[in-house]
Amino acid sequence: MGALTTCPHCGHPADTQKSSEFLIQPSTLSAFRASDATLHSTCDAESTLLFHEINGIEDAIRHLYEERAARCRRLNEIQSLAATLPSHILCNIFQHVCPPTEYNSAHQRVRRDNAKPLVLPIFALSAVSSRWRQIILSMPHFWSKMDWHWKYHLSADDTSALLRTYFMRSNPLPFDLKLTIDEKWEIENTIPYNNPDHVDGHLNALKETIFFENGGRIGSLKLDAPIRWLHLLSSKSFIYLSDLSLRSGKIDDCIDLSPLPSLTQVTFMNIKITPILPWKRISTINLICAHINVALDLLKRCPNLTEFHSQHPNPVKNVSIIQTLKDSITLSHLKWLDWSCIGSLWDDALFRFMHFPFLQRLSLTGDISFNIDWEETLTKFLTCLRSSSTPGLTLLELGYVRDCNGAPLPVLRTVFNALGPSLQNLTILEDDHTFLDKVLTLLTPSPSSSSSSSSSSSLPSPTSPSTSPCTTHIHLHPPPTIYLPSLLSLSIQSPDRHEHTTTKDHNSIFTRLRSAPQQLPGIVHGDLFIEFLKQRRKILKLERFCLDLNFVVSWREGGKEEVRRLVCEEGFEELALVEGGRKVEWLEAVRR
Repeated sequence: MGALTTCPHCGHPADTQKSSEFLIQPSTLSAFRASDATLHSTCDAESTLLFHEINGIEDAIRHLYEERAARCRRLNEIQSLAATLPSHILCNIFQHVCPPTEYNSAHQRVRRDNAKPLVLPIFALSAVSSRWRQIILSMPHFWSKMDWHWKYHLSADDTSALLRTYFMRSNPLPFDLKLTIDEKWEIENTIPYNNPDHVDGHLNALKETIFFENGGRIGSLKLDAPIRWLHLLSSKSFIYLSDLSLRSGKIDDCIDLSPLPSLTQVTFMNIKITPILPWKRISTINLICAHINVALDLLKRCPNLTEFHSQHPNPVKNVSIIQTLKDSITLSHLKWLDWSCIGSLWDDALFRFMHFPFLQRLSLTGDISFNIDWEETLTKFLTCLRSSSTPGLTLLELGYVRDCNGAPLPVLRTVFNALGPSLQNLTILEDDHTFLDKVLTLLTPSPSSSSSSSSSSSLPSPTSPSTSPCTTHIHLHPPPTIYLPSLLSLSIQSPDRHEHTTTKDHNSIFTRLRSAPQQLPGIVHGDLFIEFLKQRRKILKLERFCLDLNFVVSWREGGKEEVRRLVCEEGFEELALVEGGRKVEWLEAVRR
């Protein structure tokens, strides 16, 4: 075979050869180079033809891209005409899609080898289009809330720039800030810093931006920071701060918050010493694991309280109450008293020394057991509420309330007898699967009591075989009838469900078996549910009646026919049956 003639310009074969004539194996061929796509010579007719063909392909590709761009522009125009929403509707959508900015630096370490870009939801929405960016930048309420969990180091530039952006964009609205700062730190070289001087030195920019430059912009502050930071709140720069929450370990020092001119709501966790507050302006107090003396002292010092919430694990004893409260307390403005204690044994001094003439909502929850002297004092306390309150005590919440013998029904009977005519909303926290049956027994008149009036006029003779001492005793002393004419809603909830819902707008009957798996929201015996539906109009006359139940599968198929019949015959228009958090379709179909 003759020698292979190559092109003098590029070294490629000048003549076309058959594949069998190549001496070079395919595996030894060089890789494709960019110069291979370049025309090397136009000296002959074939090269000129190829040159024109390549130019034609390039023109076709360019025209295709231009056509694609034109089609995309037309598509955007059509979609914008058909799907553009007004700005106020987009704002409402953004409020749900873009919640208050939450940033946890433990999940996203900035300026590390494995660092990820800081992309907050509000920035992601503003990057969609120029119109969305304009809407977000022009709406201050998108920038007025931030939840910042601080665990890893951010540089001073990053800190100040981001916070100042939010403060600037939220103007003139008050800023809502939740700031969590862990005591243990990791700086750039991943060495933990427990020395307060090292920590404060790295956070000087943060303190400068929040407490000194923009303190006058903050309206609500939830601060979980080192205790030594709390004294920064005494600065007079917080002129609009109305809601303050401090969750800084054990607060053993006295904090002076009296210079805050707008403070009305406070929350303290693990506080041991009563802080100095603007006493007459405070309307709402929340205490979590606070000392009992602090709670009583705040009740005594704040005359204009409207809401008081206290959750503590300490026993409520007469000795501590009498030592703290020398005289009785009368809070004429208090509307809601929430007193929760775990593992406590209550004496009666709490009710003897406190008077709330206009109380509308009372919550006694936890694991509460009353002493022997509780009944008379509790009855007098509740009776005073019924007689002196203008609207009356409309909502009562009881959780794990027992008498000295560990029985819940005597306490409920005392409460019903004292508040029966005025009680409108009742919530009970229980996890005993037989508790619903006990409540029915308490509220439903027994057959002997219903016929006691006729039996007392014509008592049977002693020689009658049906008269035994026990039977005669029942007829002569019928159990008292509980009358609740004003009760609108009854709620029996398990404590785990109550933690995620508010009693204010959640009315449901909810019980849980002690041995039930934790993932089940509740298991209620179907026959007991049917009995409650039958007795409901006779004894309760409820207007709002919602059940959140998880029936056993074996009962559901047969029991739903009975429920259909009761709904159709009794007309339960206000009955809202929910199973597993969803509406029961077969019940809704019956109503339609």
